[in-house]
Parts: sequence; structure tokens; C-alpha cells
Amino acid sequence: MLRAYYYFVLTNIYGLPYKNTVSSPEASLSVPLKLDGNVVEATIPRNTVAEVYAQIKKDIDAAIILLEKDRASRNLKFVNASAAHHLAARIALFTEDWEGVVRHSDYVLARHPELIDLAAGGDVNVVSQNNKESVWYYYLSNEFLSTFGLLSLVDVSKELYDSFDDKDLRKQLWIFATPPELNMWIPADYGS
Repeated sequence: MLRAYYYFVLTNIYGLPYKNTVSSPEASLSVPLKLDGNVVEATIPRNTVAEVYAQIKKDIDAAIILLEKDRASRNLKFVNASAAHHLAARIALFTEDWEGVVRHSDYVLARHPELIDLAAGGDVNVVSQNNKESVWYYYLSNEFLSTFGLLSLVDVSKELYDSFDDKDLRKQLWIFATPPELNMWIPADYGS
């Protein structure tokens, strides 16, 4: 599970979508796949995007099988089957595997059907163990955030921010767009 997550994050951090207008997944280079713990001095060659995503899918499928067998009740700081299916749905979305998106999303939604009622108030922090929409929680504690006066906001592009209606409570509570005049000091890629 963690290896699949690691390669998925690395592949997407380096701006390598599964499909792009210039090249195919079979031709575009991604990150090197290092699948064992042996130390080598030689440079590890980069694998193709298709090879990396095939390994990601293989790892996440194996994790799902094992996590679905785990019936222990744990808090959200532990990866569970719902979190694995959530990641699998994201991977399927990136690879345009629409049946996989539906299958994995249905699994998560069947186990986590509730949505936060933002109009009701209360703890509506998007980054919180108390968020009933969360399937996996891995973040700084609220104590850390409040100690340093930081808010739990999600920084998005100006275009995405502008696509939300001004009355949308998500925009009022969670979503922040770095003003263009501050982009040279706060690049959106490194925002909250």
C-alpha cells in the first residue's frame, strides 16, 4: 500500500500524467522502480509511466486484498480497506479506467455515505479525525495548527477557486487561492 502511494505521489509530483498530448504512457519516462531493498551503486534507469502505473495497480490490488481481510477496528490514522479503495479510485481516474473508478468509489461510498453538513456548523475542519467524510487521516494535529495560528485551508489555483460560487460554504471555510500578486512568494504548489 505505501509503496503504491509513494510511486503514485512521485509520478504525479513530477508532472507526469498517465496520458498527455505529447507522448504515450508506454514512451514517457517516469521514476525508477526500485522494488527490493538491495543497495546498488549503479544508476537505476527510469521506467515508463505505463510500467510505474502497472506496478502501482499491482501493489494497491495486493493491499486491498490484505486490508479487506483485516477486521480490526482502528482509528483513521491506520490505513484501512476504504483508504486503499480510495487511492485505487484515484489511480483509476488518472489512468482513465472508468469501471475501476466506479467500482472503488462505490466500495468507499457504501462504507462512508455521510457528508458533512457545513451549514450546521460544529467541527467542519476538512483536515480532522472528526470529519465523517475522512477515510484516512494523516496530518498535523489540530493542537499544532492552533498553536501556530494556522488554518486548515486547501490552496487551489485561481481558476478552480473562481469556479466555486461565492455562496458555496466550501469556498468560505476551506478553499483558499493565493492572490496572483503573492505567487512569487507563495507558489501554489507549496501552499497548505
